[in-house]
Parts: sequence; C-alpha cells; structure tokens
Amino acid sequence: MGTPLLDVHNLTVVYGRTDGVYAVRDVNLTLHHGEFLGLVGESGCGKSTLAYAIARLIKPPAHIAQGTVTFREHNLLGLHGEALRHERWEHLAVVLQSGMNALNPLMTIERQFFDVMSQHTRWPMSKQRERVYELLEMVHVERRFASCYPHQLSGGMKQRVAIALSMILEPELIIMDEPTTALDVVVQRTILDNLMEIRKAREFAVIFVSHDLGLVLEIADRVAVMYAGEIVEAQPAEQLYAQPLHPYTRALLKSVADPDDIRERRFSGLPGHPPDLHLDSIGPGCPFYPRCTEHEDRCRNEKPTLSPMGPESVVSCWIRRKEPVDA
Repeated sequence: MGTPLLDVHNLTVVYGRTDGVYAVRDVNLTLHHGEFLGLVGESGCGKSTLAYAIARLIKPPAHIAQGTVTFREHNLLGLHGEALRHERWEHLAVVLQSGMNALNPLMTIERQFFDVMSQHTRWPMSKQRERVYELLEMVHVERRFASCYPHQLSGGMKQRVAIALSMILEPELIIMDEPTTALDVVVQRTILDNLMEIRKAREFAVIFVSHDLGLVLEIADRVAVMYAGEIVEAQPAEQLYAQPLHPYTRALLKSVADPDDIRERRFSGLPGHPPDLHLDSIGPGCPFYPRCTEHEDRCRNEKPTLSPMGPESVVSCWIRRKEPVDA
C-alpha cells in the first residue's frame, strides 16, 4: 500500500506529572491515504486523547511522555509555531465532539470561513466567497445561510458547517471526534450519508472516533478497538464483524443490534469496571484480565503485545495466539 500517510509509534500520553494517569499507552497505528479508520471503545478508554495527541491538541496537565507521530513523512511532535499551524490546517483538520459549539457566536458563518482562508491563502475575496458557497453546498447547507450567525442555524446545520470548515484547504486527513454524538439519530444519519458522499467525490483519510461500534462498522474501512489506553485489536470492518478476535471486541458486539436479524437476540453487559490507569495501579498482565471470561493463568502476570493474526489483522490476546496465522 506504499508509505503510510500517518504512522504512530509507541505513543504514550500521561495526565499529571506525579502518579500520572496513563490515558494512552504504547499505541502503534498506521493510516494510509484515503483510508477510513474507526476508533472505538467505551468511555474513558483513551480514544479521544489519542486523536488529540495525533493532532497536537493535547493541553496540560496532559503531556506526550514518549513516542512519535509521523504524518506525511514529517515528525509532527517536532513541529512548533507556524510550521505546526501550517500542517494542521492545510494537511490535517479536526472536527471536535460537539464541534458546532466551537463556532464563534459573534461572527457570521461566511466570516468564519474568511478568517481561515485569509490566514492560509492569498485568494481574492471573490474566490473566498465562491469557496464558501461551494463548501456549504457540499454539506447540504443552502448558501443563503452564509450571512447568518450560528444561533440562527439548527444543531445539525452547525455540525455540517463545522465539517465544511475542516475541508476548506482540502486536507489529506480529517480527525473526527464523535462528531454526531449530540444530535438525534435522523440528523446523525443525514450527516454521515453526506460525509460518505463527500469522500466519494474527493478522497481523503479519516480517523472517526466513536463509542458506537455498530455505526463504525457500517462506515469504516478498518476498525481499531481501544481498551484501557491501548489498541487491543484492529481489523478490516467486515472481518471484525464476522470474526472478532479479542474478548473485549466480542463483548462490544453483543451490545450491537442487527436490524436485518429477525431472530430474538439477548444482549449482555460487560461485568466489572475498566482498570485504574494510575502508574502504580497498572498490573503486569493483560488489562482486560479481571473482566475476561476466557482468561488463562498467564493472562494475570504476562502482558500480551499487539501481534499479527493474518495479513490485515492484529490482536493483543494470549488466547488468540494459539490460532494459526494465515499466510
């Protein structure tokens, strides 16, 4: 597949300096040009922290303790000031959770677009205005709303504007942190269908952060599952649905309803609680061990590493290591 667009290596993010919380631990992740990656896991698993760390949006008391983030063959962690600002808007963009609330309430919609373009381009005003209309139409917002203030738009329209803002300079990667969580299901579907239409028209890579595994399986090319600050499994979406490798992934799937399945299904919860991620509380074994119904003795004291289980699949689980790896 060639050189990855994004290569995250041994990334660790800690909240606090003493007795810190290890929100992201030794994460390795690659993303190729045009790929749609879903990043899933329960609340507190570290998925949003990982996304913000990749985009260099981590703020104190959080800090990146170790690792590298290589984007377009550049070390993002080594960029600062103007170089970082250039990379973020022109090549990497972010749509935050409830990003619709990030719009400036004192500026019209078009003025917020102009503000970005004036900082990163030398386009004349006529071209800037033409670009605003093009982007609004792309996300199914009528151009007449360009002169409105954010409070005059519905929640769904504001979220679509936030997505359009991220695409001003046609970045190669857009990171979306639960962009539809605050919206009702009908509006969610409209926005996601619109997003898929845009990707067909102009290919770009996406990291889509969500706690909704069913949604991610529907829209993503590949899915990475996080637990306790680590990626415990990554597979192509269809493959993960058909043959999940990690016990945690199987537990998540049991909470997903299939509308095409007319049989009665029983849903089961996951017993216990996620582990304490303070350094002095992290045990030597698998972090999922206390909640796992399939564990064996070595799981308590030996920590598995993320290892291949086929050409496109990786898993961090001792039980799955016993299965043959396809050539």
